[in-house]
Order: sequence, then structure tokens, then C-alpha cells
Amino acid sequence: MEQLLHQILRVCAFMIESGGEISRVEEGLSRMTAAYGAEECHVYATTAQVSVTVVKAGEVRTQMCRPHRVSLDLDRLDRANALVRRICAETPRADEIAHELDALRARRPYPVLVTAPTTGVIAAAFAVFFGARTLAEPLVALVLGTALGFLSRALSRAKTNRMLNSFLLSFLASLFSFFAVRAGLVPTADFIIIGYIMNLIPGVGFTSALRDLFVGDLFTGMSRILEALLLAASIALGFVLTMLLFGGVA
Repeated sequence: MEQLLHQILRVCAFMIESGGEISRVEEGLSRMTAAYGAEECHVYATTAQVSVTVVKAGEVRTQMCRPHRVSLDLDRLDRANALVRRICAETPRADEIAHELDALRARRPYPVLVTAPTTGVIAAAFAVFFGARTLAEPLVALVLGTALGFLSRALSRAKTNRMLNSFLLSFLASLFSFFAVRAGLVPTADFIIIGYIMNLIPGVGFTSALRDLFVGDLFTGMSRILEALLLAASIALGFVLTMLLFGGVA
């Protein structure tokens, strides 16, 4: 049971790392332990820790696991949920769970040749949406967004701090947008900047925080709100610093 409980906790930590809802993680952990005959299961999960106490045949076992680098990946989360359902239905051995979980962790994200151009397209689309007046503005946003998409993947692989990443990407996006204005490529930098920055806004993170608050997970909800606000402040700081250097948006 010790090895099973360890692997079940690893699955739950993986769900949190993929952006899973805390209440769903706690429910999934309770269901998985019940599938293996646990009489009682007491779970407490946050984005920083998952701990569980299980009672089976009069024996009490307690374990904990710490999630790392929480982010939103709906594909990984869906596969993790599928693994939870399989564990509940088939009760596989601990080594089988470990093998499947390791395979999930080894799955590579979308290739950078897909994600970087997508970032550029999103930046260009938002530049048009917010009122770009010339064709050059979305084109510059497309090129800038694609280039910074490659940089964003490199920073992600280096596992640097998310707030530092947001600040750096916001600063560079604003910096090169102002350079484009000085070079006469575009009349203003505002639509290019806002077009790219929309890629950085932690809207999903803030929504997840509200979701946790509404279901009663106050600690997790508040911590996620604080994280979203700090990321937003990092983005704003990168833009404001460049604006001060160049003397304004216009």
C-alpha cells in the first residue's frame, strides 16, 4: 500500500502541475484510494503540497508530495484525468502506474515551430482587433511575436522564474515596438505592444483562482490570485520601463 499511495500522490501532483482544479484532485485521490480498499481517506491539497492519510485494515498511513512548476496544460491534464479513471476502474499495480505517469511526464510539448508562429499570429490578430490603422502594424506584431515565441520557449526550458520571464518578454516587446516606430516602419507602437502582451496576460490563471475560491479552496484561490497579480505587475513593469526610456507611447 505504501508504494501504491506514493504513486497515487505523484499522479495528483502531476494533475496540479498541469493546472488541475484542487477539488477535483482531492476527489480523485479519494476515489483512487477507495478503489484499493481504503476505509478512510483524509486529503489536503494546495498548489504547493498534497498530503493524505489513509486508513485500511486498521493501519494508518500518511504521505505527502510536493508539486513543482504549476502551469496550464489541458492536454496533459486530460491525460492525467484519464489515468485517474483507469486506476479507479482497473486498480493496476504500483509499477504500472509509475510507468504510465513517467510516460506522461516524458511527453514533449508542442514543437516550438508551432508555438512560436502561433504566438505571432495571436499578436497580429489582437493588433488588428484593437484598431491597427496600417497593414505594417500587424505584420510587425507577427514578426515580433514569433521571435519572442522562440525566446519564451528557451526561457521555459531554462526553468527561469515566471515573473522574470513576463517582465523580460514585455520589456523586449515594448523595446522593439518603439524601435520600429523610430525606424519609420509603423506610425505608433501601442497596437503592436498590446497585441503581443495579450499573449502574456494571466487570464486563465486568474479565472482558475476564482474557480478555486467559489468551490471553497480559499488558500489555493488566494495564492493563485496573488500569482496572477504579480505576473500582471511584471508585464506592466516591463512596458512602463520602456515607455519611460522612450518618453511615451505616441
